Amino acid sequence: NKTSLGLILLGNTDKLSATNNLFYQCHTGFRCGTDSGQYYDYNMTVENNHYEYCYNAIEINNRISVELEYEIIYNCKNGVFTGSTISGDIKFENMIFSNITEYCFEIITIGDEDFTNLMIFNNITINKCGYSGILFDDCYTKFIISNSTFNKCCLGGDYGAITQWGGGNLEIYNTTVTNNWMGIVLNSHSKTIVKDNRISNNHLGFYVGGNGARIYDNIVENNSWGYQLNGNTNKIYRNMNIDNKVQIEYTAGTGNRLYGDYPAGGNYWSDYTGTADVKN
Repeated sequence: NKTSLGLILLGNTDKLSATNNLFYQCHTGFRCGTDSGQYYDYNMTVENNHYEYCYNAIEINNRISVELEYEIIYNCKNGVFTGSTISGDIKFENMIFSNITEYCFEIITIGDEDFTNLMIFNNITINKCGYSGILFDDCYTKFIISNSTFNKCCLGGDYGAITQWGGGNLEIYNTTVTNNWMGIVLNSHSKTIVKDNRISNNHLGFYVGGNGARIYDNIVENNSWGYQLNGNTNKIYRNMNIDNKVQIEYTAGTGNRLYGDYPAGGNYWSDYTGTADVKN
């Protein structure tokens, strides 16, 4: 029922696994560890589980190495939550989320400024969530998002389909972000790369409020606003900016560049009618 825990794995046992389960109407479907840091599990595998109508589908704390694959999460309040005691590498792959009330992934205050840990999101499909598809809140682990789809996330408010608040070292590749209130929100201070993605049909494609991001080789099209720049020393270059109602808006910040160092070049702007090279 909605007050119960489905499955909890604790202890110092290596190679634990949770596979082929249905978690239905649980408060938390699957939990490994506690947020106190007392328990540590090594090389855990979680795969082929189905979660429906749970308050929290998955909660992960203080794991050393965890792989989650082929998880299906429907009609839950929250998808995956990771606590502040995480101290290892985590891989999320081939996961499907649909009709999530708040967050599909809520990643809270993990890692340190040495970026010694790695968290991978590969082939993640998200269709409709109330807040962020992925929220990184003051995190210093290295994050890589690739080959994923974010559709109909956060249809209002301050969240993006992918939201980065503080921290740094986020990389996004080969991902489609479409039909969201805001596509990608970057409030980081270092080491953010966004490359080879399609950002389309959002109210706002990019909000760049942090510093030092590199955004290049993307297709940014049919958004109400393509970019809103509010940070410093960001580089936006070699993108295809097509039919955004407002291509780019500056609200604050200094040192931002719409071109890369030679030979990287500038951007394509579909509404530019001149003949001269343009730099800013």
